[in-house]
Amino acid sequence: MHGISRGYLLKYVYIPLVFIIMVYMLVSPAFASFRRAPELRAYSLQGEVQEIPNSNTPTLVFFLSPDCLTCLADLVDLHSLKTEHDVEVISVCAGCDWREVRNLNNSLGLDMEIMMGKNILRPEWGVWEYPTIFLVSPNNRVLDKWEGEIQKNVVVEEVETFWEKELANRSRESRRDRVSLPSCTDGICY
Repeated sequence: MHGISRGYLLKYVYIPLVFIIMVYMLVSPAFASFRRAPELRAYSLQGEVQEIPNSNTPTLVFFLSPDCLTCLADLVDLHSLKTEHDVEVISVCAGCDWREVRNLNNSLGLDMEIMMGKNILRPEWGVWEYPTIFLVSPNNRVLDKWEGEIQKNVVVEEVETFWEKELANRSRESRRDRVSLPSCTDGICY
């Protein structure tokens, strides 16, 4: 019989195709919201552990390299986002030496500190180039991911979209709480 056997299709077509789709779903921004944000184990120069805050605001997790000039420009832009759009910003230099982080913190003069992280954070978070920014929701879901040169207006739009949805949800919940249910006694409702 001429043709392709079922075993051949399974081994050389279906299994690799499923694997490719699964990898794409893990690293693609379009599918980013399907996964929880990995644990963030970053440290300040004083040894304090930095985690994603447990608050009602979204968090931008920004991975940078001291050799990346684009990263430094983006860091200044993110600093302004923090104050203008009610968003937390955590800057992480994964695999950096403490001296590099100290020099970055001193040279930028911002009131936010760049944190140190181990190299293992890069594959756990899916950081393949610098800069990389993740928008993480308060319930610890990755909402979006940007890599390479980042346009501030794109990040602002996503943060504003988050707040629009959040305000709509809060409004819906508040209306639900205000709806009065009829009071019933002896089978008669008023």
